[in-house]
Parts: sequence; structure tokens; C-alpha cells
Amino acid sequence: MITELATRRPSADACLTERETLQHRPAGTILFNEGEQPRGIYLIHSGTIELLMRARNGDWKRMRTASSGDILGLESVVSLRANDATARAITSCDLGFIERESFLRVLDESPAIWFSVLRLLSQGVNASYDSLRNVAQARA
Repeated sequence: MITELATRRPSADACLTERETLQHRPAGTILFNEGEQPRGIYLIHSGTIELLMRARNGDWKRMRTASSGDILGLESVVSLRANDATARAITSCDLGFIERESFLRVLDESPAIWFSVLRLLSQGVNASYDSLRNVAQARA
């Protein structure tokens, strides 16, 4: 998925990697919390991260897991909305972090990246529909 953002242009890939800050996070690290304003996007280079939402009863519910090649925080950064979930590292992770303002500048400077962003966001919407369909079928 990371390569989708870079499209087929090496210059777009360079725009992202120039702004990326590499980080190593141990298992258990919270990258961001549900309800917080997004600070940026995370490019997962290695490791596994779970996305959690708090249920009405206060328990955490795993919505999905993300791994190498996935991007976290894209939806919130693009929509300028608070994070919809909490992201917690299941394993130690190597990540690239791009601050929100820096990423939005990349989009302004490289409009070709927008189509890839749109595709990734659409895939996320479709995955959500699949999850809802599975829940509805399980209850039927």
C-alpha cells in the first residue's frame, strides 16, 4: 500500500521518504488514541499494529490489524477528523512517520498522489462494508 501512494513516479516516492522520520516502537506502544486529532500518518515497514475501538461497556474491541506496507492515520489526516481508533503495536515495529502538515504539502506539490490516496481510502471503505456485512450475517 505504501508503494501505491508513491504511484509510478520515483519523484513521488522521494517526496514521501524525504519527509519520513524513521521510528522503532516496542510492542505495547500506543501510536495514537481514538478521539485525538491526528498528528500525521504512519508507514509500517515491519511489525504488526492493532486498531482498537472502545465499546459502550468500556472494553476494547479490535477492529483490524495492520502490518508491513500498510498506512495508518490516512483517513483522519485527509478528512481533518479525530482518530477513529487507537493504534497499539502488537509486536515491535519499524515505522515511518510523516507529520500531517508535511503530508498535506506533499499532496499539494504532487497532485498525482491524490489518485492513490483516493484508492486507499476507497479500499478502507470497502473493507468496512465487508466487516459490517459479516457482523450482520453472523447475527441473522
